[in-house]
Amino acid sequence: MAAKSSEAIIALIARYVDEHDGEVPGRHRFEAWSGVKRSEWIGRHWTAWGEALRAAGFEANSLQGAIPDDDVLRELALLTQRLGKFPTDAERRIEKRTNPAFPSHSRIQALGRTAEQMRRLNEVLPSGHQVRRCRKDS
Repeated sequence: MAAKSSEAIIALIARYVDEHDGEVPGRHRFEAWSGVKRSEWIGRHWTAWGEALRAAGFEANSLQGAIPDDDVLRELALLTQRLGKFPTDAERRIEKRTNPAFPSHSRIQALGRTAEQMRRLNEVLPSGHQVRRCRKDS
């Protein structure tokens, strides 16, 4: 599949902004919405996402701060409830690929080791939905 032209990407950015009430997309949100991967524009048309936004006539977004722990725990709780168990590292990584709003692996790791993540998660899960660590069979 050939990479999209800069004009085609600019048109998609403008369409996104039009369809989202003037919201200028971040790179990840744009990729999830449009299917245009970073590899299709980085080093081909622009060196940074902000350059693509400026080329489309918009101001580049400022960097977002760290996602608050409460938001990370809420997303982790939703995944835990959907799976019916505490998600493995692989399950969290797959969720991140399919759900751009899901926190990154490194952001979840910032909550602490697995036991600490589970302890903090149990504080926000409804009673009766608590998670516990399963021991691997020897």
